[in-house]
Amino acid sequence: MAERIDGLLYWEQLGRTGRPLVFLHPIHLDHSAWVYQMAHLSTWFRCIGIDAPGYGRSPTADPGLTMMDIAQACWEAVDEITDEAPNLLGCSLGSALTWHMANQLAVRFARLEGLGCRSDPRCAPC
Repeated sequence: MAERIDGLLYWEQLGRTGRPLVFLHPIHLDHSAWVYQMAHLSTWFRCIGIDAPGYGRSPTADPGLTMMDIAQACWEAVDEITDEAPNLLGCSLGSALTWHMANQLAVRFARLEGLGCRSDPRCAPC
């Protein structure tokens, strides 16, 4: 389990078939920021919205939390759902998380899309 996080991250899934598509929300929001996109794309993908620690229904985190801790926790949430290589989609904080997740397990994801973040794995949320 990811260090500094008091439990497993909360997630919701829409759609039962297709490649998993993981949605990672912007800072100050939760997975519901993607509700319309998830509803639309669930026809073709298994859409998975994950709440970052301290957001939505996810547990809080201890001081010293790093982006790598959050990325690890996101992979743990994905692993609860599927062993398929997911597409990762994030905005702002979520975009930074996609890069950190890719750095941790480059062979585990199929495609990465980041919105509102530099294309640099060291980027921090805005």
